[in-house]
Amino acid sequence: MGRSRNKYRQLAGLDKRTRLLLVTGILKDRPSDCPLPEKNIGRRRKRRRAKGSVTKLAVSAKRRNLQKDDDETIQEKSIVASNDKAVENKVSKDSEQPCKVSNEKHVSKESKAKKVFDSVPKEKKSKKSLHNEAKADRTSANEYFENQSSSGRSYANGNSRNESKESSSCLEKNFLRRLNGGYFRWIGETLYKCSGEEAEQLFAKDPECFKAYHVGYRAQVSKWPVNPVVLVAKWLKRKPSSWKVADMGCGDAQLATLVKNKVYSFDFLALNDRVTACNMAKVPLPDCHVQVCLFCLSLMGTNLADYINEAFRILKPRGFLIIIEMLSRFTGIKVFRRAVEKMGFVFNSRVIHHSYFVWLTFAKGQKQQNRCPARLKLNPCPYKRR
Repeated sequence: MGRSRNKYRQLAGLDKRTRLLLVTGILKDRPSDCPLPEKNIGRRRKRRRAKGSVTKLAVSAKRRNLQKDDDETIQEKSIVASNDKAVENKVSKDSEQPCKVSNEKHVSKESKAKKVFDSVPKEKKSKKSLHNEAKADRTSANEYFENQSSSGRSYANGNSRNESKESSSCLEKNFLRRLNGGYFRWIGETLYKCSGEEAEQLFAKDPECFKAYHVGYRAQVSKWPVNPVVLVAKWLKRKPSSWKVADMGCGDAQLATLVKNKVYSFDFLALNDRVTACNMAKVPLPDCHVQVCLFCLSLMGTNLADYINEAFRILKPRGFLIIIEMLSRFTGIKVFRRAVEKMGFVFNSRVIHHSYFVWLTFAKGQKQQNRCPARLKLNPCPYKRR
């Protein structure tokens, strides 16, 4: 590498012709008119050299400054020492001379305080009087501490009672909430496993069971990101107000309060005047009567085909069947959709809201190919056990 660099250095600053002559060997030496240029040092080397020179200068300057400081400190110390000696000599001379000031001024404060203390007449107390004073102090102290402790106990007792009441009320609330949650879970699981007729008999025997289920249902709705009934109400507001709606498994008939349309609300038991109690497989409506049939989280039980056949009977031609269910209930949305299409419906649209609910819209067709397809199934909704 060194030889090649020297060769190129010899060619630097020459014309093409002279370069060729030197390379071919016709010219042995570089012409005297063109001297060699100065050696090209890289930028980094230049910077390093400049820094090195700067640092050397700085170090030498620091050393000089330090030497100056040391010399100054030595001089100051010598001056201070000479001043101290002069002061000591003066003090020694003054002490040898007689004191002109009176002796009272030179008396210290401590000696004055001792004289005053000794001049005060001391009371002589007997042992009995000292003992009685100590007893009185003890009794007064005991009374004070007893009063403090009694007041603290009364305050603490009051606080403890209030805290115990609050804790007991909180425990009762939590216990009742858990009981209601467990009861709601049990009712939901039984509704998924039984048919519509069996569910109707269960609620007829125990109406409180139906109320408890809907109390738990409202608690669940409050935790959801969206209430699906509100979504249906918004959809219906865009449609004509003359349309009639059948709300199957309505609960407390919330949809009827949100919409101007005529809403027929059906459920196993009537929680209010707006609801008609019946089995959803046998609804008291004539054929081809409504424009919309809604199943909002109400397709529960083993006889789903009966409910959808009843919807086909109620709906007018080209009427809408709306099914809203939890996404976790579907093993396959396409499989369920094809099963509903076999029952005489035409698929219209599918919307998934907040990755939580599935909204399926169908239109009523002309004929039913199969009234009870095998693949018309939904999984039971999983309830978390807490």
